[in-house]
Amino acid sequence: LAVTEFRNSVYLELKRKTLAALLVAWAKVRAHDDRVVNAALLNSVLALIEELLEEKTPERKEFFERANEAMLKASEDFYQLKLKEWNTDDCGSYFDWLDRFAAEEEEVLTSVGKNSDELAQITAAIRRLFYTTFLLNYKPTLVTSPFGLGHLLQTKNYPALKKVKRLYTQYKDDFSSIYEAFKTHIAVNINERFTEYVKLINEEQDEKAQRKLKVGAGLVNQLVQLFNEQDKVCVECFDNNPNFRFLLNKVFEEEINKEGLPFSL
Repeated sequence: LAVTEFRNSVYLELKRKTLAALLVAWAKVRAHDDRVVNAALLNSVLALIEELLEEKTPERKEFFERANEAMLKASEDFYQLKLKEWNTDDCGSYFDWLDRFAAEEEEVLTSVGKNSDELAQITAAIRRLFYTTFLLNYKPTLVTSPFGLGHLLQTKNYPALKKVKRLYTQYKDDFSSIYEAFKTHIAVNINERFTEYVKLINEEQDEKAQRKLKVGAGLVNQLVQLFNEQDKVCVECFDNNPNFRFLLNKVFEEEINKEGLPFSL
């Protein structure tokens, strides 16, 4: 009995230290200091876990339950520190950084997750945490910031737009914020052209020239150019997604067919 108790106490301490070693090695890999050495250390710890814990045993189940809790907490703390360091309403800068950080983090998660089914489930949960922390919670800023998605569209910052689309669809096929911002952007641009054209009509003193303006041929050319610009955004930044193409056509149709316009189209 004494031998059994001694073996169990040693085994329990070994599991505790193995979990601690896993968290330390994982943190070191994430910090990118001596990446190759620390990646090798992490793989060694993961191999040790497989040697210690037999498949489908209560001990293994208990270990990975504790590992899940500890790894999620460590990830939450790590992500909050990163968020404090990089959070900004300048969406171009934010997504430029997040694109690089996501690639680095995905490399680590993939390396860890491939070692066992339990670790694959844990890393899947960490990816959901990543999405919530850096993407879901950032949606209001993306939509409302003066340097948000509308600004990226207006300034034709296509590289940044591609990163926004890629990140929101990589973790969850969720582009609702992009969709709404794109819709607003198109409508605002159409109405800006309407306003400028009405001003042009009202400022024209010659009656014949004013009637000609009211036919709207000049405005049509502007709208065709605007449509082609936004169509390019759909193709180059949104992967020619049919939802965005449908939206582009729908907004143009609705705005052009509004009642009360002082010109014909």
